[in-house]
Amino acid sequence: MRRLTLILTLPLLVLAVAFAVTNRHDVPLRLWPFQLELQAPLFLMVLGALALGLGVGVLAGWLGAGGARRRLRAERERAQRLEAEVARLKRDQGLVQATLPPAAPSRPPLRLAGGRG
Repeated sequence: MRRLTLILTLPLLVLAVAFAVTNRHDVPLRLWPFQLELQAPLFLMVLGALALGLGVGVLAGWLGAGGARRRLRAERERAQRLEAEVARLKRDQGLVQATLPPAAPSRPPLRLAGGRG
């Protein structure tokens, strides 16, 4: 898995560096509803937009998985409660077995004289 990550990441890193080196000239960025204009190198704007998109995607994924994390936490707590109950029942069963008198030998069933059954 680590090698696969390296195989995929290394070419992307090389492409990002090549893009940054070839696109160093300043470009204007105008934010439409606002009267704001930024001047920055093109590679900073593109890589900044990619980083912002990655951050928004990670945040959306984390927020979307909140329900699953909540259910997992509830199930983990339920499993711990059930394990504690099983341990308590085993302990109680062991106490009951220790306090019972030894069982009397079993007797054969009584039969009526001369009768069947």
